[in-house]
This record gives sequence, C-alpha cells and structure tokens, in this order.
Amino acid sequence: GVACGSCRVFVGNLAFEADDAAVRAHFASCGSVQFVRFATKTGADGERQAGYAFVIFSDPDGRAAAVDAALALDGTTLCDRAISVAPAVQQPKRNATKGQGRRKSSGQPGGDGGGETKLLRPAAWRHDPKTGLTAPRPKKGAWQRDR
Repeated sequence: GVACGSCRVFVGNLAFEADDAAVRAHFASCGSVQFVRFATKTGADGERQAGYAFVIFSDPDGRAAAVDAALALDGTTLCDRAISVAPAVQQPKRNATKGQGRRKSSGQPGGDGGGETKLLRPAAWRHDPKTGLTAPRPKKGAWQRDR
C-alpha cells in the first residue's frame, strides 16, 4: 500500500548537491511540504546522500491533491538532473539481521526469546495517529529557547 495515508512521494535520481531548500522549492507549488527526508549511505569516505529522498506533505485535507501535483513533476529537472517522482510505497517490515540492537524479544526465560520480533522506531522520530504522519521529534529544550 501507499505509505502514510498517501502523504509522501519518492523522489529518485537526485543530484548529490540537492539540498533541503532546493527540494522544498521544487515541490512548493504542490502543497505544504512538512519535511524532506534524504536517504544516506555510509562508506569509506563517510556519510553521503544516496541519490533519493522522500517528500512529506503536511496538509491532511490536501494530501491527495499535493501528491497528484508532485507526481506531475516526474521527469522535471532539479539541480541539472531529471528526477523521477513516484508514490511512496510502504515496504514490508524485515527482521533485523545483525545483532540484537534493533530487536525486542518476548522476554521468555530460556531459549532464543521466542515470540515475535519487532523493529523499533528510532527515538528521533514520532508518529502522530491523528494525521497519520511520522515526523522528527523536536530537539530537547527547543521549546525553552523560543520563549
């Protein structure tokens, strides 16, 4: 199915120079962009962009129109590259394969823990069930600085 109640799109073939501001400006005509989530890869030279991102729209009432407008931008040029835009598809959950860091066992004594393996959401993200959006958590103390 489409992820997040059809509120986000996949943007592929992004130039590595493309930043948050450039992507937001490109999709601003589609609707209110809540945030842009860039995929990154870690290699010998450190962390770098993977060449794709997800654009998440924030207006719960105009999500379908925003996604339709964004899909119309498929093949347009951003940072001198033709981008591909497609609906974001929810990937099936996978079991963690390395170590126990992302697993949550059933807590059964003895054996391998048994039960269901559940992937944990990073603590830096939160899900709002009212809007169906997953967004970054505000930084600690941010509300105090605004006063």
